[in-house]
Amino acid sequence: MAEDKLHNMQSKLGIPDLDDGNRKDLFQRFVDSGGKVVDLNKAKEAELLKQRAAMKGIPIAPDGGMSKQSGYPDKSQKAAPKAVITPSIAEEMKKNPINKMIERFSARMGCTFSGILSFFSKKFKSSFVSLICEKYQNTLLESRMILASVIYQNQMIASEIKKRLANDPSQPFLYELLHRYDKLFDEELFNRLGSMKVDPFCVDDMKPFILTLFKPLYVMKSYAETLRRVTETALLYEKELRRLDSGITFNNSRSVNANITFIFQKVYPRLFSLIDYYYKEDTRDKEISFNNYIKITDEDSIGTLTQKWKEEVEFEAVKEHVKESIRGEEIEGEAPSLAVSASGSSVPSHVIQEPLKKGLELIIKHVNFINIINAYREKKDLRALFGMNDKVFLTYSLVDFFDKEYSSIFTASKVKFNVILNYGNRQDVKKELADAYYRINSIFERVNEYLKVIREIRKIETDGYLSLEERSGRMNQHSIQRSQISRALRKDARSLFENFSKTLLFIVNDFDTNKSIVQNPDDVLEFNQRVDGHRVIHGNKVIDIIRDAYYLSFTIHYLLLEGDLGGSSVVLEKPIYLPVRME
Repeated sequence: MAEDKLHNMQSKLGIPDLDDGNRKDLFQRFVDSGGKVVDLNKAKEAELLKQRAAMKGIPIAPDGGMSKQSGYPDKSQKAAPKAVITPSIAEEMKKNPINKMIERFSARMGCTFSGILSFFSKKFKSSFVSLICEKYQNTLLESRMILASVIYQNQMIASEIKKRLANDPSQPFLYELLHRYDKLFDEELFNRLGSMKVDPFCVDDMKPFILTLFKPLYVMKSYAETLRRVTETALLYEKELRRLDSGITFNNSRSVNANITFIFQKVYPRLFSLIDYYYKEDTRDKEISFNNYIKITDEDSIGTLTQKWKEEVEFEAVKEHVKESIRGEEIEGEAPSLAVSASGSSVPSHVIQEPLKKGLELIIKHVNFINIINAYREKKDLRALFGMNDKVFLTYSLVDFFDKEYSSIFTASKVKFNVILNYGNRQDVKKELADAYYRINSIFERVNEYLKVIREIRKIETDGYLSLEERSGRMNQHSIQRSQISRALRKDARSLFENFSKTLLFIVNDFDTNKSIVQNPDDVLEFNQRVDGHRVIHGNKVIDIIRDAYYLSFTIHYLLLEGDLGGSSVVLEKPIYLPVRME
């Protein structure tokens, strides 16, 4: 019975039809995921004992045997020893040095019999070199030429095909498979692998490049059949959109399918045998999983790029909506004007759409640039060197406000996030936010560099011993340095807040639909005013704080990209969005 069930299961999974390489791959995945090798006979005996005991009402001992049941203790019976947890057979085999040596020898012989390495020397066989450097490379090039118009050559057709493939709710990653298949060809990588033609003894030297070559194939291996179907579908869409002859589409589809078959039935098994040899050699003295050895990460999983593209589209849609709103006001002939809010701060009246409007409201209400400068001057802080219209000062003030008010979302335990599965991939949004948050320190470091340059410029301006020519040369040198630091700092800040905006928008959209990420959206955050001082977010709900953080991060990114803080100049000459008094 157990054997029959096992054989039936093997037949359903198609295991008897797999070659040795695929069987090794499947078994390795089974062991890595926690699977254990068991003795079917012992398992059957234990099951039989349990059935008999259930019929007689006799309890079963932990080791599978039957225990005595009596009202009095049996003096002649010794105390049963405590159960000892024994490692699985597979684990014992792994630890056995003899077995490891046998595995290494077996992997080496596998490479020899597969036509990869020579029998008597550590040398690539010419057939393997030809397979990788010529046949495999030419196969990828042929597929790239056929799929060029589907993926990138004609942007209109490529966009339409991408949209159609993304409409499949059960498999939204279909276009990603096409993209990954196209990226298998790496000209620089194949140029490096070409060294095998010159020096076939470079087996160890080629290891990192072989690993790089193998990794994307390993990720895509289980999707080979899906890849065949999606290429056929994409080529049919191309035929419809470009009005191609059916014969051309049929030949292209047949060629691509033949190439996919060649890659995953000829190239992949040999590469796997070679990687298995590398793996067994490198893990003779240490334990490391196969996935960790080839450096598989969550970002390599199928579906990651699809989710990334989706977030980028959503983010660009919000930006475009804001831009269209502003452009529409200008076309109607209403020049951007400044209205006065209840607090006395100027608010751009032409900004009518969220999230830019909400973000500017937060800035106008809580960030007073004049008070910030005056506080620096009173304390004789080095930051008093800033000018009111200096873009670095304005950027720094906004980053500092975001840091002080909203960093608790990423670093404190008051806001709780769930780790979710997104398109089958594990996504930890709190970790993403925290990783982005720690990049703020690099912005503050650049601010210090910038202030040192300004201080040097001030010294040069007041140095009466310098000649006009020398003063002019030094001023020019430091002005260039100041401009470079300013642009680099604002570029870093723009990238940082773009990441914040995308992740926070993802959280907000999830709350509005699934409510699967934020655990405590309705909790009210309170802070010790004596310790923490005045906090803008004090007394607000968690979800409202997250929304405000999104509005603010989006607005800062927009200002750095297309607003007052963008451009190459170091000072703001004519503010459009920010309430800055010109000096």
